[in-house]
Amino acid sequence: MDTTELIKTARDMLARDQAQQALDLIGPAVPREQRNIELLRVLAETLMELDRPADATAVYQGILGIDPDHAEAAAKVREAIAAMELLLKLASNADDLRAWDEARENYEAVLHQYPLAILALTRLLAMDGFEGRLGDAERHERFLIRALKAIDLRTIHHNNLAMIAYQAIMRPLTPSVEKSVTAALTTQIAALAEGFGPPATGQPKSTQRLRIGYLSNNFRDHPIGHVTAALFAAHDRAKVEVHVFYCPAGEANPYTDQIKAGAERFHVEREPAAMLRAIARENLDVLVYLDGYMTTFLMPVVARRPAAIQVYWLGHAGSCEIDGIDYVLADETVVPAGEEALYRAKTVRLAGTYHPASPHPIGPDLSRAEAGLPESGFVFCAFNNPEKIDTPTFDVWMRILRRVPGSVLWLSVTQSKSLAENLRKEAEARGIGGERLVFATRLPDKAMHLARHRHAGLFLDTLGLNASTTALDALWAGLPLLTVTGPRFASRIATSFLKALDMPEMACRTALEFEERAVTLASDPAALAATKDRLATNLTSQPLFHVDAFCRKLEAALIGIAATHRG
Repeated sequence: MDTTELIKTARDMLARDQAQQALDLIGPAVPREQRNIELLRVLAETLMELDRPADATAVYQGILGIDPDHAEAAAKVREAIAAMELLLKLASNADDLRAWDEARENYEAVLHQYPLAILALTRLLAMDGFEGRLGDAERHERFLIRALKAIDLRTIHHNNLAMIAYQAIMRPLTPSVEKSVTAALTTQIAALAEGFGPPATGQPKSTQRLRIGYLSNNFRDHPIGHVTAALFAAHDRAKVEVHVFYCPAGEANPYTDQIKAGAERFHVEREPAAMLRAIARENLDVLVYLDGYMTTFLMPVVARRPAAIQVYWLGHAGSCEIDGIDYVLADETVVPAGEEALYRAKTVRLAGTYHPASPHPIGPDLSRAEAGLPESGFVFCAFNNPEKIDTPTFDVWMRILRRVPGSVLWLSVTQSKSLAENLRKEAEARGIGGERLVFATRLPDKAMHLARHRHAGLFLDTLGLNASTTALDALWAGLPLLTVTGPRFASRIATSFLKALDMPEMACRTALEFEERAVTLASDPAALAATKDRLATNLTSQPLFHVDAFCRKLEAALIGIAATHRG
């Protein structure tokens, strides 16, 4: 059958609703007739009939590659783009309104038309996390990696690139893909910084005190605000001058007030360009940037280098691979010797742990009923951000529940009402009754939140991205924490805390050891009591929660950086 007859036969099949037979007929001919526009038109029409719009659009784009003036192909491509943009707009609007089901439906429809739609993939991956959709998260992560390898990353908006870089802390990309993402982000941030005009680097003054600035959107009721609340007041004013630069991303609250009171100078600016000028005016020796990839709002400020030395620290695990970051603060646990080459910035290690911990008052006792717990049974606690829960973590948690009869797992809620339902279904699929997952509502009073930890016997960490602020809350409340020392910065955070408390035995080497130790402690009241007693003693005898001691280490590191930088 020649090509003309082939095309006629295929069209006849389409007219009889035999699209799959038409595809089977013309498919083998396409590689031989790659520039036959009529054959390609039939192929595109057939793919549309088979509900494969992304493949059909790709064929129409191929026709335009042969004949850029082909009116039908151009119209079909425009229709596909318009349809995708409409779906993205509908999805984004629903997303903003927290109408998650509608947003998900439209994002999935976008992917059906265009599997390489990065915005849809990143938002779906985020939604998977706070809705407890473990299988969907794995699927969308695979799709995202495939898409990132296939497209020109320069075409992705910088906000999406930052979101991808941040999600990679929880769900790692391949090293080459992650490097490409951060390189593309750096280029775009540098271009934004150019819009601020000539560089505005301050000139450090010749004074006996080191002039330090801390920059963040999150000096508020946020993990950064929580762990730094007592930090700035603890600085030695004879050695350092403390400036806090705050670009508000939420309402002021007691954390903001405490941070403001602890700073020597508290600067508030709502626009990046104004913040750039404010920092440059102060002629700092060192600027410490805390937000990392969580938001791009202040990245151009850092890239424009308002201070002579700039350091990334704390906001999330790892570094922030944008221009303008000279150093990253870590410790020997999260970045052991030999891993410095993983980061563009130079690694400076603090003794002990890199992470501050601010003590907080603990409220009066609650009853189990007031805490929403059943009257009996061992309570495993995992108040980690549910977005950190992945399939390997959930699997080992469920194995632990199976081996400790009557026990429950106490989790945090998110903004999604679907979280509890989805995770309970995941539990039931593993043979664990859904009622054994208990969800704690968010309490506005942190003292009461800390108090309810008394009803738990053991805190179970997430294995890919460890708990950080929630881990510190548990430890301060007297709740032992169990973790696994993993292969990355993100999976070594809790180990760093435990070493600083001189309780390294609570950091396991493998998930199997984690499971065995959790079951042993839950089944042996004497062993658990001894662990709790040791934790209570070490909270005061070891340095983790000693803010003044931590501040001396931080000052020493920053003073050393400044001295090295000056040569």
